[in-house]
Amino acid sequence: MGAWSLIFLALLADAALSDLRGLRIPNRVPLLLALTFLAAAAIRLDPTDIAVHVAAGLVLFAAGAGLFALGLWGGGDAKLLAA
Repeated sequence: MGAWSLIFLALLADAALSDLRGLRIPNRVPLLLALTFLAAAAIRLDPTDIAVHVAAGLVLFAAGAGLFALGLWGGGDAKLLAA
């Protein structure tokens, strides 16, 4: 398993533990996930692929925000889904 994958898994574990402890996902987790993706993508992907991934993240954020507005999800879930 590569270093990027380990960072990704550690951040998801942090989100899961925070969510279990207090039903909160700190803003740092989605932010670090997005930054980790951008760093890894800059090395491994071409700009078109990066743009597609970013667009998918925006669509998922919109879906998560909709579920949050309906009271079905928490805000942290929407942020994490997008990241």
